Amino acid sequence: MNKINELKAMLETKAVECSDIETQLQDEYNKIFDDCLVLRDAVAELNRSTDYTFDEYGEVCAWVRFNDFDKFEECEGYLTEWFNDQGIRAEMKNHYIVMPQGGVFLIGEDGDVYNTDNGKIVVHKSEYVVDGEENEALRNEIIELHMQATGYFPGVFRTDTHGNVFHVNTTEK
Repeated sequence: MNKINELKAMLETKAVECSDIETQLQDEYNKIFDDCLVLRDAVAELNRSTDYTFDEYGEVCAWVRFNDFDKFEECEGYLTEWFNDQGIRAEMKNHYIVMPQGGVFLIGEDGDVYNTDNGKIVVHKSEYVVDGEENEALRNEIIELHMQATGYFPGVFRTDTHGNVFHVNTTEK
């Protein structure tokens, strides 16, 4: 913490280039954050999370509640940057962290399967309706065949009428 206090004092007096000090401060805070058990546990929990949501950009994200932001108020901006460097967005006001899942196959409310990277339909609902009923096993098989043919293996999710997001295991028999 002494190094951080020195850098903050230099920043206040503007004794050297501010961007250099900001970079050094970020590096010092990163060392602390990397060793912080609370943060490591939160990241591990997020990596294991099976809770998903849409973020403000419409991306599917894993999320977990994180109620310890108040412990980091003094260095909030540096913590946000530390999370960003790990592909995680911190929602401090709402007390959670999210990790975008990237491009995914999303089974929409209409039953069609969309590639969120390009917005194209990968599987039409009509391809897996048998005798007037949706056949989920057939849908999953078609999705798997498409992934194998294209070499593109994104996560597969479905959404309901309320906007809830659920992971779909397409390999489960």
